[in-house]
Amino acid sequence: MKKNCPLSVPFHSVGMSLFQDYSCHIIYKKSGKIEESFESSGIVRNSSRNTFQIKDQSQEDTIRIRLKQLADQELSLERFEIRFKDPQGRFFPGQHGIRLFQHGYHSWSQCQVVGARDRDLQSRFQWKHDMDENPETPFPSRIPGRMHSTATRGLFHSEGVVSLISDSGKMIFLGQAEVGSQHVRYRIHLHPSDGSLKELRIIWDFNGERSVSHSIIPLATVRGFRSQEARQDLFGFIDKSFQEISRDLPDPPNRSANFTGWCSWYHYYTGINEENLSHNLMLLKAREVKLDVFQIDDGYQKNIGDWLETNKKFSRGLGPLVKEIKKAGYRAGVWFAPFLARPDADLIKKHPELLLRSPSGRPVRALINPNWGGKTYALDVTHPQFLDYIAEVTRHFVNLGFTYLKLDFLFTPYFRGRYHSMDTSGSMRLRKALETIRKAAGKKTFLLGCGCPLYPSIGIVDGQRVSMDVNHMWEKPFLGKLLGDRNFPALRPALQNNLLRSFMHQRLWLNDPDCLMLRNRETELSDAQIRLSAVIMTLVGGMILISDDLQLLDGPRFEWLEKILEINKKCSAKTSIPLAALHNPFPLGAYNPAGYLGIWNPTDKPARIEVPLPEGLSTGDLKRRVDLFDGQLIPWTVTKEGISISMAPYESFFTKLS
Repeated sequence: MKKNCPLSVPFHSVGMSLFQDYSCHIIYKKSGKIEESFESSGIVRNSSRNTFQIKDQSQEDTIRIRLKQLADQELSLERFEIRFKDPQGRFFPGQHGIRLFQHGYHSWSQCQVVGARDRDLQSRFQWKHDMDENPETPFPSRIPGRMHSTATRGLFHSEGVVSLISDSGKMIFLGQAEVGSQHVRYRIHLHPSDGSLKELRIIWDFNGERSVSHSIIPLATVRGFRSQEARQDLFGFIDKSFQEISRDLPDPPNRSANFTGWCSWYHYYTGINEENLSHNLMLLKAREVKLDVFQIDDGYQKNIGDWLETNKKFSRGLGPLVKEIKKAGYRAGVWFAPFLARPDADLIKKHPELLLRSPSGRPVRALINPNWGGKTYALDVTHPQFLDYIAEVTRHFVNLGFTYLKLDFLFTPYFRGRYHSMDTSGSMRLRKALETIRKAAGKKTFLLGCGCPLYPSIGIVDGQRVSMDVNHMWEKPFLGKLLGDRNFPALRPALQNNLLRSFMHQRLWLNDPDCLMLRNRETELSDAQIRLSAVIMTLVGGMILISDDLQLLDGPRFEWLEKILEINKKCSAKTSIPLAALHNPFPLGAYNPAGYLGIWNPTDKPARIEVPLPEGLSTGDLKRRVDLFDGQLIPWTVTKEGISISMAPYESFFTKLS
């Protein structure tokens, strides 16, 4: 993970001249919700009622503001906002047709490139939205009901980072530049008629953090960049901008080029037992498949929340399996959801005070999961007894011999409720809980985050899921459509997210694209879709965990796996760039600087696929290239403008360029 590589394309910090002309606002609760604006000039400025004071030390490419409470009473902080007075004139004078890269909130949240006529189609159900996306982000409509048809065109929130590009190719990038104590998001409103920038706000969420007199709260810094090169590719620009931001962010405890393994989830789900796990371990050993970890997923525990005991299927506990795994030459891995508990969990029966409760005293529901029997509740992650318990659970797994822990459903610390420590934001609560787990796990244990708001985990986790769950189907099923849920498990949107979040890989952690399924039985995926997923996961780099009952794989599929693991080791050392992503929901290709290129047709119809020539490559680099999977010559046409090829539905090509 080299963060100090020189930039290969010209781009410049936004500079103070573009960060001028904004107003500052604080929104808080006392008896009701109150908004105060701040004086318009000066480094030190008071709010309109003298309740707060800010010290604005913004300079060059950085917004840096410190907030201080002046009032004597205890207040509940909602958010702080910067609102640009003339965003179109400030950022895109005389330009139109703006499109933006909208970044998702946590691991599962969709990322996409959108325009002024598009709508921000959040889930139709609030509980599902709060599970998959920022619970502080409102549905973009003045009409109640969360109906997609009422969502305002061109109104979006982007989480953590955002990038905008005009029709003439001018680009800006804004990004949270430190872990910080708040989550940063951006409210962007594009004018539907001409794509001009109607509104731009930067928002710091406090999630109800309690503030008292003389409290001093630094806001997370935000940096901005703009491109000076009209023909520069949007995702090349995003990659270089985030590279600059990542230099000042903490490194993961365990650096590695890649990480590989087997996971039980996508074939057995909660139906695992000692026999089917041991059988797959035997097949891996017999085939001499070289992987890092053998991971036991959901289905071993007594209950959600009761992690110290196993269920009847694992009457001997997990210790004997760990010994088998290590004897076979793999690291032992295990899944758990540290912040959740079922209503009937022993933990809740013995310690009901650990439940997070609403102001009315009702338990806060985290999610509804049919695999677990329905409602599952959030725990108070700030309670000292909870922190002691989760440290005990972590040490329990490590003492059993697990050196890989997958931490799932990590979004609940951002939920509102009556926390033991009310003087915390969601970011502070999540980071403290993850720090507790890391300390108990030790520095050498590999931690994987999942369902996790991203910034608070930086420097703590070694790998991070960057997509919604994959699935044994290409598109979301009827239930996902009924929920109006863009984050519902399906292979196509998961691959899309993995491509669009490639700029984080090897800078913050190893990207986890979720599992690769190679079986061509007991699946709804076609051979072409399976191959396409293998090409993308291999090319984009990051972790590779297969999730099949291995007796369903024939000899050729094991040969695929061997090739995937070999190439991924090289690709994972670099950060890939998605190609033709500006006007295509699903990018049509990707280039990995390790010398690998992929191009594909992600649709169900034949298509002529065209992608630009990746930066730094010449036409000669692409002549007479063969596909790495079948050895056939790739029939593309290559010019200085780009690559063109006719492709069948879901067809893909993958080649080495040197």
